[in-house]
Amino acid sequence: AYQNKGIASELLQRILNKYKNVRQKVLLTEEASDVRYFYEKNGFESCDQGLLVAFAKMN
Repeated sequence: AYQNKGIASELLQRILNKYKNVRQKVLLTEEASDVRYFYEKNGFESCDQGLLVAFAKMN
């Protein structure tokens, strides 16, 4: 009922604004089209596209 109302985007923008002086922000999340859309519309760039690379090690 609360999706697509801008609530999560507003909360995310508040967090990003609070830490605007932090040069690099890294987010790890599940792969799903709606998740990808949400973060890309909020200015994040996927590491599987463009010039970025990401590494992770999970035990």
